[in-house]
Amino acid sequence: AFTASRVVVVADVHGDAGRLRQALRLANIIDEEGKRWVGGDAVFVQTGDILDRGPDGYHILVFLAQLAEQALEAGGCVVQVLGNHELMNLAGDFNYADPEETAQFGGIMGRRHKLSPDYWLGAHLRSLPLAAQVVQQLEDGRNVSTIMSHAGVLPQFVQQTSLRAMNLMVWNWFKEADERAIRRLSSTESILLGYGPLWNRVYAELEDERACRLLGAAMDMLDSKRMIVGHTVQMTGRVTVRCHGALILADTGMSSFYGGGLSLVQLDTDAGAGITLFN
Repeated sequence: AFTASRVVVVADVHGDAGRLRQALRLANIIDEEGKRWVGGDAVFVQTGDILDRGPDGYHILVFLAQLAEQALEAGGCVVQVLGNHELMNLAGDFNYADPEETAQFGGIMGRRHKLSPDYWLGAHLRSLPLAAQVVQQLEDGRNVSTIMSHAGVLPQFVQQTSLRAMNLMVWNWFKEADERAIRRLSSTESILLGYGPLWNRVYAELEDERACRLLGAAMDMLDSKRMIVGHTVQMTGRVTVRCHGALILADTGMSSFYGGGLSLVQLDTDAGAGITLFN
């Protein structure tokens, strides 16, 4: 995505529609009733893990699809990134599913049907990128690139390929794959395993020097300034900034399942490429 406007990022939601709407109202992305896009030409990015743990995952996915249409009409954009819990659901792993969420899907068979490649929601989730690049044009004319990923893109996955090629490869695997095929892919393909962009905790848990060195290598390969990730809950309940602003850990466990802090990240277009944290 390319924009000359602000970018608002919300990390792991885990089935809590109320908290998501609170965050989007706080950022002036939706109206006070929580139903309509009022963000103008802003870009809203959600970095995955909408499903599981809480009761509202299905309703959130439908809401974001509606919001995406409204955003486009206003000149804005909604960007969703695949999370490990979306992958698990596509593979038929419902171990973390809230019973009320499954009821929203229409029961376990309804859940399987709606997550299949033959239903719009299953097709939509299969199309989501492992990571997204958002380029902002600042007020002084410079362009600044930010990588959005659920868990973080490590250098080995973009050393010999582009972000676009990586996402396209996975989309080609997934687009017609049924539950069994995705389960097989997610247990054999390295990019979908523990150090891939959906699962790793390297940037969140490694000590500063090593984490920032790896991040710097990845940023050079991706020609980007910073990376925003979710996945690893920040026990302070607040967004964590590392590597002199180049790494933002945005998962504050804001779902009521975790009881963490309401939060979001806003990337501004001022000449300093400012970051506003709402905690």
